Amino acid sequence: MSEPTSESKSESQSKPGSVPEIAPAERKDVLARIETYKRREIAEAKLRVPLAKLERRAAQAVPVRGFAAAIRSHLDAGRPALIA
Repeated sequence: MSEPTSESKSESQSKPGSVPEIAPAERKDVLARIETYKRREIAEAKLRVPLAKLERRAAQAVPVRGFAAAIRSHLDAGRPALIA
């Protein structure tokens, strides 16, 4: 059999529902960029909101429902428990 041409490869990648394969090295690079971005975002947020103010906000916030409880309540009610 012949190798697919570059044209046919690009056509298959553009089909709806197709998922292009990502090489492990590329995946690692993408994760490194995400990590760098998130670390910078967190550092900037720490500069904008002092820890004491953040702690006061957290203390005044309404209690969270809890992840497991939220999933369980949907399942118990016969509804799908979707994590998106």
